[in-house]
Amino acid sequence: MKLSEIYFKNFLLLGNGKLNFKKGFNAITGETGAGKSMLIGIINLLRGEHIQWDRFNTKENVEISGIFEKDNKEEIIVKRLIVPKSKRSRFLINDSPVVRETVIKEIGSFIEISSQHEQSSLLNEASHIDYYDILAGLLNERKAYQRVYKNFIQLKKELEIEQKRLQELIERKNYLQFKLKELEKLNTYEGEEKELEDTIFRLEHLESLKMAFEDGIMTFYEGEGSVYEKTSSFIRAYSDMLEKDAEGKKLLPILDNILVSSEEIFTRLQEGLSLLELDPKDLENKRERLFKIKEIMLRYGLPSTSKILEEIQHIKEQLSNLKIKEDDIAHKKKELEDCYKELKEKGNMLSKKRLAAKHHIEKKIINELKKLGFKHVQFSVMQSVSELGEKGKDRIHFYFSTTDAPPAPIKKIASGGELSRILLALKTLSLGNESEKVLIFDEIDTGIGGKTARVVGKNLKELSKYNQVIVITHLPQIASLADAHFLVKREDEEKTRIKIKELKEKERILEIARMLSGDRITDSALNHAKTLMEDKEDG
Repeated sequence: MKLSEIYFKNFLLLGNGKLNFKKGFNAITGETGAGKSMLIGIINLLRGEHIQWDRFNTKENVEISGIFEKDNKEEIIVKRLIVPKSKRSRFLINDSPVVRETVIKEIGSFIEISSQHEQSSLLNEASHIDYYDILAGLLNERKAYQRVYKNFIQLKKELEIEQKRLQELIERKNYLQFKLKELEKLNTYEGEEKELEDTIFRLEHLESLKMAFEDGIMTFYEGEGSVYEKTSSFIRAYSDMLEKDAEGKKLLPILDNILVSSEEIFTRLQEGLSLLELDPKDLENKRERLFKIKEIMLRYGLPSTSKILEEIQHIKEQLSNLKIKEDDIAHKKKELEDCYKELKEKGNMLSKKRLAAKHHIEKKIINELKKLGFKHVQFSVMQSVSELGEKGKDRIHFYFSTTDAPPAPIKKIASGGELSRILLALKTLSLGNESEKVLIFDEIDTGIGGKTARVVGKNLKELSKYNQVIVITHLPQIASLADAHFLVKREDEEKTRIKIKELKEKERILEIARMLSGDRITDSALNHAKTLMEDKEDG
């Protein structure tokens, strides 16, 4: 991965502009306070850093973008649009809107920045084990461990899913069995609820119904002057005469029907009256039975007793089809146990190899740090053991000191410049053993000069053969070794605008001479600058 271009519009004091970085070693120079670190700010924002809105006090919208090239020459164009007025921003990758997490995943992990003002990767102690395994030559062993770990996590997840599914099946079975027991215990039959409703109505209106039925019997059939009696008397008296009249003849069948209907009404009333021979004390029992049936129907959403009977059959079918395979769980558990055993073995082996490499790695790092200007440096690796995780069971922490005091955690004691040089030492010792990244160093030249500066420059130059390196420096010994040289300077007296440009060969000599002698460039400084430039190929 390399950063080939950054573009910015309305970005703080930089305004509008574009920079094209080289694949190898890029140096950025300029007077103190010229705004060189703003470039790091742009790159940080492109890789997903949160915005400090108090810095953007402009009403104008800000646009920044970067073109990143993968090893296969594929381009990723990351754009960030910043709206200070509403304090909102959005990302685009190759013109498609994406969330911040996607940018961090695609770009963030390929950029490492070490600066006094930015969070160096070394401040994240979880990264120390990565540097350590590279230096110990344990990446292949760790990958082998991680393959087993990945399988272990997958098996664990599958077992959890199977256990959850089994539990759901058991709960489903228990529920169906409970429901079946309750429905069967009801012991109902089709239409029972309607029968109960009719019976309850009769019991509640027993006297009124008896009166109605008895009155009906007397009115239609048995009573003096009943419908049946009067109709029969009418037919006897007038049937002969009506038979001879055309219109009267039509009435005779109707009168016969009245007799038949009266008899039928009488029969029905008698049957109804016989059904009223009920015990009033039975009313409460019937009510309780109907309430129980209605309660079950409401609980399970069954509208009738016929649906209750259908549900009983349906539940029996479900239970017969419900397969609970506890053997599958046992098999999966055994598989997980075997995998954990293998994982533990590989974790123990990896831990032993890490411990065995400890003294050698500490010595290598100390020697490299001394080359980079740390005269009285102490560096130690603290290895502790914890639960098995993605990178094994070890926790690795780097401890550091430049005095006689015992080494302390890097994040508590190292300055920005020291962090940059420690990172450079680790990267130099890891050359060729990790994927290509964009490495950005600021403050790396703090407190050094002369031969040490040249050594730092040579290390950066060597590092740039495997990674893209961008360095902000005040030292000509470092800048002269770069493949591309960018100058940052104030453009006007009010210092409200900053200009960045890539220097050509003659301009580079002048800038390096300025770095050597100050604003008054001497012939000696020019000659020294030319010598440094001519000597850049071999360091």
